Amino acid sequence: MPYGNFHNPVGLVGRMLLSRKRAAYAALLRAGLEIALTPVDYVLSKVNGRSKGRDTESNQPLLFIVGPPRAGTTLIYQYVAASVDVSYATNLSSLFPKSLINGNCSPVVSGKHLRSYFGQTARLSDPNDAFHIWNRWFGDDRYRTKTELTDGEVDEMRMLFDSWTMREGKPFLNKNNRNCHCLAMLADTLPNAYFIVVSRDATSIARSLIRARKSVQGDKSVGWGLLSQEQHAHEPLGYVRDVCEQVQNVQRLITEQSASIAESRLIRVSYESFCENPNKFVDAITEKVDGVHRRELQMSELPDSLRPSPARPLSEAEEDAIVEFLAA
Repeated sequence: MPYGNFHNPVGLVGRMLLSRKRAAYAALLRAGLEIALTPVDYVLSKVNGRSKGRDTESNQPLLFIVGPPRAGTTLIYQYVAASVDVSYATNLSSLFPKSLINGNCSPVVSGKHLRSYFGQTARLSDPNDAFHIWNRWFGDDRYRTKTELTDGEVDEMRMLFDSWTMREGKPFLNKNNRNCHCLAMLADTLPNAYFIVVSRDATSIARSLIRARKSVQGDKSVGWGLLSQEQHAHEPLGYVRDVCEQVQNVQRLITEQSASIAESRLIRVSYESFCENPNKFVDAITEKVDGVHRRELQMSELPDSLRPSPARPLSEAEEDAIVEFLAA
């Protein structure tokens, strides 16, 4: 687990241990295993060359889920991955970032498995946000990324996804909110990519981001998530203003980045409508994207509706500040 964007890694580990969240414990275990398996990963990458050597272009669709942090993108990722016949980067693959040993992409999923800890899922077969893949081109900063690639990087990205989808023989699905920062570039680079753009009520996102700052960073004044900022951290309730501006900036970014992408390649959904009828949304994906189908053997027991994560009100002063700053 890279710690570059985390204010106090030691404190974060302590908070994860106290969270009683299985996904948090699993993330810590994987962080240790990744270090221990580094020599094995290196040898395997030399032996199998899994991300190289493919000259043939794949026509399999790439499905990229993006949205603001704390908008429910991980839940949608988990549900779609269990419902549609796709491949995806698993938590196992994050232990082998060079060789990309991926494992099973057809896990049995029930409602109890649709849980996460700030984007981290629990089982080795569960979907991973694949920073270990995207960082090859975009670097380690989880909150911002570059919007242009060299010709060599473009070729490498295309080769990796062509190789992956040809090997798996099915579409590739991934969720990574940082990709909001470079949607237009990804659309140009990967012509077979489709973008599932998630939205959520702005007030709910702001509340959740403030809680995330406390849980992850240990301090509400320290930024967390895509386009986070600390410009007003020195002011009373300045962290609320920073979060509200973050919410607005991310929405503006998504609007700007998606403006140049054909609507035929965009699938929009709100977190609230997804929770109300997730199966309807899965049907919308299979109807819009050729080559994407439901799993023939549905071993998972997925709920027909989901209870939205409650965005509990904060203190009265924080709630008033959210209303004021989101209206600005």
